[in-house]
Amino acid sequence: MNKIKELKFKSEPYLIKNDKFSTIEFKLFFQTKYKKDYIFYLPLLRQILLNTSKNYPTEIEYRNAYKENMIISMTMNPIILNENLFFQFSLIIPDSKKIKGYNVEKAFKFFVDMIYNPNILNGEFDHKQFERERIFLKDDIFNSMKNVNVKAQQAFLNVVDDKGIIKENIYNNMHLIEEANPKELYDIYKNVILENSPIIIVYGNVDESINEIIKKYIKIGKKIIKFNKNYYNFLVPFPKIKNIEEKSKYNQSILYVAYKIKNANVHDKLYLNIIKNILSSGTNDLIFNKLRVEQNLIYSSNTWCDPKVGLLVVEAYINNSSKEKTIKSIKSVINNLKNKENLNKYLNNLIDDLYYNLIRKQDSRNVKIDDFINKKFEFGYKTNELLEKYRNIKVEELIDFLDRLKLDTIYFLRGEFDENN
Repeated sequence: MNKIKELKFKSEPYLIKNDKFSTIEFKLFFQTKYKKDYIFYLPLLRQILLNTSKNYPTEIEYRNAYKENMIISMTMNPIILNENLFFQFSLIIPDSKKIKGYNVEKAFKFFVDMIYNPNILNGEFDHKQFERERIFLKDDIFNSMKNVNVKAQQAFLNVVDDKGIIKENIYNNMHLIEEANPKELYDIYKNVILENSPIIIVYGNVDESINEIIKKYIKIGKKIIKFNKNYYNFLVPFPKIKNIEEKSKYNQSILYVAYKIKNANVHDKLYLNIIKNILSSGTNDLIFNKLRVEQNLIYSSNTWCDPKVGLLVVEAYINNSSKEKTIKSIKSVINNLKNKENLNKYLNNLIDDLYYNLIRKQDSRNVKIDDFINKKFEFGYKTNELLEKYRNIKVEELIDFLDRLKLDTIYFLRGEFDENN
């Protein structure tokens, strides 16, 4: 049983000093518990908040103010980790020390108005704007459903996920689009934003004086923000391998080969990512090299994992006649990892790749803030910490993990095109 940990944050802003770049970034995180009803409301809220506000009720007015404030980027992204939901608002603006006369406070006020002062009347979002964004998202979702990649992946998720963790998305809940209403969206917004306290991070060439601007527009106080970290809900391997094939009228054929972890725990996240990276990136890139370069079985491939549910997936775009050979080769690559000598070589290659990637990342604008967020919220490891983790892993640990990594689901969407016909 994985123990649930409580995370604690101060309400006062976290300042991360960086004078190498010419920007200042503000991030606000609002934490709440994720609910299935939010599936459509989250992208809808993002569309509404990022296109109008009470002070700028039309998109043209809003965009003009955006440009006048010289805003580089302003985003709202929901981060869903099992039961934890984070509304992440971000503002990137020029550093006033680099641009003479630039008004940081005015730009920050525009950002805060976007969050706290949207286009609301009588406890509901503006009906006209609500409907416009609802239809926009509805059309976008229906158009995406015509894409063979979306069709195939959703069909695969429906097979591999018997717990309703990752398959519970908008494609399996289309009724939420029609049921959405401006009053319910406001109630969600009120609960998550207005009645909640944000975790605030400021990144750039800033000092304590920036806090005065923030406190002028956001009620901060001195308190501790706490929540239970419940990021993981692991899928359990099926008693027998599921092997499903379906036909489609698309030309492409797509194969999914999925592995789950027996007796999964939170520490498996590290092992799972290592195996995924050995299979699909850098010097090793075992899946592509085996299936494409050596055997010419596939057109392309994508190996991905979802650590919060303990899932490893090889996704391959293939010719119909290559199905069985491709499955056999994928199994062979995975089994080959259990060879201690081979695995040790692959791990050392991966460590070298990560080391050189770390050197490159030191010049990235985002490295310090990303490392801070990953560490503080426990989303992941800082890059240098990850390198040390990799270096300290014993090959025997990975082999023990591989013994618990079980072939679980094979899903094949057979297209109509076959180059051998």
